[in-house]
Amino acid sequence: MTDNEPRLDELEIRLSHSERTVEQLHEVVLLLKGDLDRLARKFEELKDQMETGGQETGPADDRPPHW
Repeated sequence: MTDNEPRLDELEIRLSHSERTVEQLHEVVLLLKGDLDRLARKFEELKDQMETGGQETGPADDRPPHW
């Protein structure tokens, strides 16, 4: 065993941990990209509804129960 082997072992362990961290971060980035894409589509839908006058009905458009 040379004097450098413990240092090399430590570096290999750190590299292994760093690689796993990068993989985990990549997974998170992919999940967030999916969320961002979904939110961007929803935003465009809502923007289009507002520009066209919004044909959607909701509680504000319902007649009160006494009518």
